[in-house]
Amino acid sequence: MDLDVENRQSLNIKHEYELINLFRDQNFEAARLPGAVSRAPDLIAGDGDTVFILRVKATGGERIELYKKHVWDLKRFSVKLKAKPLLALKYEGHSPWIFAHLSVLEDDGGRFAIGLEEARLKGFKMNELISNELQQRLV
Repeated sequence: MDLDVENRQSLNIKHEYELINLFRDQNFEAARLPGAVSRAPDLIAGDGDTVFILRVKATGGERIELYKKHVWDLKRFSVKLKAKPLLALKYEGHSPWIFAHLSVLEDDGGRFAIGLEEARLKGFKMNELISNELQQRLV
């Protein structure tokens, strides 16, 4: 069953606030960019040393698709802010949030996509994302 636009927007906002709280639990400041258009990320999070910008996507299925332009804009935005671009992926009923680098996306011709199993294999849970980031600072 498809959600109408208003319910979909409400659910997207709920997901974004859920992510903000996850980042804040890890001592990151985080904020959503209300009404983010395709050129801007959905969320920004940082701790003074690292800045992440995120495109947030959720599905009730097992495959997430993204417009190529949205991915390219996220990458461009990250370069200008010297931030790390990430996808925050939610497969409802299957897993906690999965964070993935843009490089894991498959090009299916018209869009970029990633399936649940691929995301599980190549993505990170929140604790892994933060742990990896902190370990990189020690090197």
